[in-house]
Amino acid sequence: MPGGKPPLGRSGSVSPSEHPVSHLIKGVKRTVVTGDPDPDMITTAHIERGNLTLRTRMRRFTRLASGFSKKKAYLACALALHIFAYDFLTVHSTIKQTPAQASGLAESVWTWADLFAN
Repeated sequence: MPGGKPPLGRSGSVSPSEHPVSHLIKGVKRTVVTGDPDPDMITTAHIERGNLTLRTRMRRFTRLASGFSKKKAYLACALALHIFAYDFLTVHSTIKQTPAQASGLAESVWTWADLFAN
């Protein structure tokens, strides 16, 4: 970029200490809400991965997408269907079954017909 800094998130981006809001962050404190996790293993990686999966599979959550929802109710329904498909229809390669089966909520992989039959 001639005469200025490159945009954030690109090669050659500004360092974290030069970030526009870095002066607002005083520190980070990890607080256990439930359970007894190992403090060295606390991370947001699973949440960030879930957010990435949601954004890549649902155009409604991608910036400047044409698949936006005009009403909150439509967004809520689309999100509910996405979560259902992710948990009940999709066999995950790491666990070789659906998350619903792994948690004991389902005995087999569901189909869309199973959803609408119940």
